[in-house]
Amino acid sequence: GVVVVLSGFQNPERSRLREAALGLGARYRPDWGPGCTHLVCAFPATPKAAAARASGGLLVSPAWIWDCSRRGRSLPCGP
Repeated sequence: GVVVVLSGFQNPERSRLREAALGLGARYRPDWGPGCTHLVCAFPATPKAAAARASGGLLVSPAWIWDCSRRGRSLPCGP
């Protein structure tokens, strides 16, 4: 049930993050909206991050994607 949106990344890093998330079974959307669960953000003070926070989304760093990828499963999103 993870739906990721990326914010603040440019290719090739954006593509690598998207492919890693998809490889773990997540769905990808280009913009934040209903049904999105995780915002992978480079900068926490953006309009997309504010929208994610306001709707109860989880803000995570790219390290979360890479850690999940190494473990082959979704990990908790904690500090």
